[in-house]
Amino acid sequence: GVFVGEEFDELKRAVLGGQRIITISQLTSSSAKAYALARLRSETGKKLAIVVESNAELDAWSCDLEFFQDYCGAPGPQVITFPSFETDPYSGVSPHAETQERRALSLWQIARGAGDVVLLSARSAVQRTAPVDETKALGAGLVRDADLPPEELTERLIASGYVREEPIFGPGQFSLRGGIIDAWSPDSEQPVRIEFFGDTVDSIRTFDPETQLSIEQLRAVSIAPMREFAVSDQDLKDWAFFAAERFSDDRFRRNLKDRTDFAAEGETFSGWEFLLPLVRPLKGCIFDYLDDHMIVVDEPAAIEQTLTNFYANLDR
Repeated sequence: GVFVGEEFDELKRAVLGGQRIITISQLTSSSAKAYALARLRSETGKKLAIVVESNAELDAWSCDLEFFQDYCGAPGPQVITFPSFETDPYSGVSPHAETQERRALSLWQIARGAGDVVLLSARSAVQRTAPVDETKALGAGLVRDADLPPEELTERLIASGYVREEPIFGPGQFSLRGGIIDAWSPDSEQPVRIEFFGDTVDSIRTFDPETQLSIEQLRAVSIAPMREFAVSDQDLKDWAFFAAERFSDDRFRRNLKDRTDFAAEGETFSGWEFLLPLVRPLKGCIFDYLDDHMIVVDEPAAIEQTLTNFYANLDR
């Protein structure tokens, strides 16, 4: 009821007048907020980036927004969610694989122009990312009859977080047999089979991983990354060298060796994602990706408290 009268009209005027940041508070239901924002998007045509308190709220918000976008006559592409790492960066533990995959895919999609509505948690709003251009270049794009050496494609897939399996059975995997590469992108329901003639892409087709039978011929395909930034063997070897210089105090010797033993061989180790910026600094943030979006802050007092606690924990 409150959003059919003067308050909604005032909000709409502010947005159409160029106001870039708005806050929402004092509505007890996230569904009511989702309705208000879906209607605002329908009547203004603005892209939205909505900051909520935690990852736990992202899925409910996403469902509500998609429902009300359709209800308000503004159906659009799927709402993109960008969760934060819940892992303490000083714990020595890597973030959960599902969170890494979801963040990487979302960031890549936003960098490539998707995401008229982006949902992000408070912590993901303050964590550094790779720059937009680096994210756009992740994964791989293939076009039939174009040149792309299969060795280069496999290097790009490995650097983007893909794992080699024979045969593949899930997203984030690839296989290599002669001049044929199978790969399963996290944004696709089926894997693709790429056949090469020398260094030229001869054919691209989706296939059923259980029967191995082809489904559809494609002219082009994009393969999304499984990581937010590409990591090569050399990056990890460089890290082993510079980390030994940076953390030379005897107190670090044992923990450092547990990591450099892997990194010196070009292999990842537990918690490497938080340590690699020593040699590959993260020079971006999520707001670099949201130049065309209006920023919506849900319950700013709660978000401020969440981030205050987060920073206090990092300081500790």
